[in-house]
Parts: sequence; C-alpha cells; structure tokens
Amino acid sequence: MTASASNSGEEPTFGRAKPRPWRPKSGPGLSATSRGVRPAPTRPRTEARYFDMVLSVLVIHEIEVHGVVAELQRATHATLHALAASLAELSLTGSEQNVLAALADGQVRSVGELANATGTKSSTLTSVLDRLERRGDLERDVDYTDRRSVLIRLTPTGRWTAAKVREAIKDIEKSALAGISRQQLAGFFAVTLALTEAAR
Repeated sequence: MTASASNSGEEPTFGRAKPRPWRPKSGPGLSATSRGVRPAPTRPRTEARYFDMVLSVLVIHEIEVHGVVAELQRATHATLHALAASLAELSLTGSEQNVLAALADGQVRSVGELANATGTKSSTLTSVLDRLERRGDLERDVDYTDRRSVLIRLTPTGRWTAAKVREAIKDIEKSALAGISRQQLAGFFAVTLALTEAAR
C-alpha cells in the first residue's frame, strides 16, 4: 500500500477515499431539527393562557367592584321573597321579620340596640314596633335605670312567631350556603361590614 499525498498539504489518506463531510438528509419524514435546521422559537401555550386568565380576572374584578350593591340588593329582594312565601300564614312584612329575628334569642333590648341590630333608623323602627305590639308579639317596658330608654321584649306569642321566623331563615341559609366555603363566607361578611361602616 502506497501513501498518496496531495499537494495541498492535507493529511495523506493512504489509498483510502477521502471521507465526505456528513450532511443531514432531507425528506418528508424528517423534522426541521433532524434536517439540521434550527426551528423558529414559538411562544409557549401556557403563556397565552396565563394572560387570558389575568385579563378575565381583571374584567371580573371590575364588574364585581362596581356591582356589589346591585347584587346585594338583588339577593336581599330574593331572600325577602323566599321568606314571605315561607311565612305567608304569619302575614309579616320584611321589617317585622327582621325585628323578630333579632329578638328571637330572648334577650331584652332597648330601641337603640334593636335599631343597631336590624340596621334600621329609630324613627322607622317605632312604627314597626307599634304594629308588632298590636299583634301581641312584643311589649314595651320602661328602663328604670334610664327612664328615657324603652326596653323591648317578646311576649309568649312573639317568642313562637320569632322562632318560626328564625327557622325559616336557617332553612334558606342551609340551602343557599351548602356549596359555599368558609373563605367565601368570610369574604361576604367582610364586604357587608365594609358597606355598613361606609354608610354610617
């Protein structure tokens, strides 16, 4: 075997054919990577989903912020309608139901305390108390520690009526809140407290 050297100064091949540089084959079955072509960078799908999610959260947040009072009013009307249907035989207004529910624990309260518990103005509460007193559901007593104050207590008939109201309220809460978590319920109370404080 004789060595053959080129004039170009390349390494002799000693009679063997000079190896060809490797080139990737191309064909319909080969991907861009296998053909030696670097694919163009693409945006991960999760990135698009993330921005969509953020946008939807911002939109929902904007709706919730500007629709809280409207939704609260709608829920209040729906709840009062459900209570009226459940307590139809008692012929009570929503304000009367509210007062009886506040007194259902049997505690004696002043008019001011009852107004605070029901979120009702004292002037408005007076007419509600008058109607309930005429029905025989409550009675007024003088607070001997402060004769300017009037104490409100339920009569035996009023205790029975208040128990019916409280039971109807519990039934609605049990049905409505069955799928609500503690965190969601805490958020609801935080919103109602903020609205109550802002209105004072």
